[in-house]
Amino acid sequence: MKKIMEKFLAGMIVICLFSLFSFGSVQGGEPYKIGMILSLTGSTSPLGQAEKNGAEIAADRMNKKGGINGHPIELVIYDDGTDPSKAVMNAKRLIEIDKVSAIIGPSDSSCVQSILPYTEKAEFPVVYLAGSGAFVKPVRKYVFKVPGGHDHGVIRLIENYLIPRGIKKVALLYINYAYGKDGRKEVLTYAPKFGIEVIFDESFERNVPDLTPQLTKIKNSAAQALICWATYPEPATIAKNAKQIGLTIPLLIAAGALNERFLKLAKDEAEGAILPSHKLAVADQLPDNHPDKKFLLDFVDEYQKRFKTEHNIFSGYGYDGVMLVSLAMEKVGPDSKKIAKAIEEIKGYRGISGAYNLSPEDHQGMKAEDSSPYVVQVIGGKFKIIAGIGWK
Repeated sequence: MKKIMEKFLAGMIVICLFSLFSFGSVQGGEPYKIGMILSLTGSTSPLGQAEKNGAEIAADRMNKKGGINGHPIELVIYDDGTDPSKAVMNAKRLIEIDKVSAIIGPSDSSCVQSILPYTEKAEFPVVYLAGSGAFVKPVRKYVFKVPGGHDHGVIRLIENYLIPRGIKKVALLYINYAYGKDGRKEVLTYAPKFGIEVIFDESFERNVPDLTPQLTKIKNSAAQALICWATYPEPATIAKNAKQIGLTIPLLIAAGALNERFLKLAKDEAEGAILPSHKLAVADQLPDNHPDKKFLLDFVDEYQKRFKTEHNIFSGYGYDGVMLVSLAMEKVGPDSKKIAKAIEEIKGYRGISGAYNLSPEDHQGMKAEDSSPYVVQVIGGKFKIIAGIGWK
């Protein structure tokens, strides 16, 4: 119990110090509190830590400009440890004790799923950072999504990689929780529409140490490509196991693996992997006349100098989550019920992750060409654009 209390107090000290730092030159109004539930530890910690870093940059930038109508942004951040039960505890604490105005997160789809019964009953806005689109389809009044949909990534891989190469039969491996199940649904929905047959379809559990049995079945099948829908660390395991058994068909992976951690885990075995990508992951490869290039490169530069680590797409999700809530609060203040309505009225916000145009009918608000415009391949240990919208 003593150790638990020490960890809790240490976490609160970090949060308080960040809050003081973030206020910068903002003076006058009472702070507007925004809660965050992130996977700072546990299996999806590489995602949550990047999201926290991106959120801090957004809050600092806003506070340096005077905050929200003179009110500094205070981020109250809790770690759910990639544990759905902890995510629920965090949500209750943020709403009932910390009195935040909105929640950004969680990072993990299963954690999002766990908090929604509570937050929806409380009529409280949640702007989540996980990949699954199941929580905004159909639309829920108080639930919004920052990342682009899995359907966007699936469409990009099909249109810009599979079809040009005449691939008609694919195998599918997906992680057995919300993220993977949602991706599977989109693959099974869109593949037939483009004349592609899914001839192998199996799930796997989190942190599985070996996928050789499934990959051996795929090797002995007529599959011309393998689609893996998971985030971390399983795609690296699949890449390694595939090379070990001599499986040479193209490996297509969900954007959840679009980070340095995948490259470090998979090492040389990552070479040749194919992923859908949005602009942040390849900002330095964009043409000089791209309207978002300077904005993205400025973010990358600030991120790497401040945190001494590589950015990734998840850092953009944290940034955009804070900005979407901030834009709503500029209109309606800290009233949580009004914030939900104001978020769904946001139009024309060009963020790190894409362009957002929300509505009462669309609580994600991004088109496929914004969230996943490119297809990238691991070449020489780096993600390189090989195809996509407007790319030659």
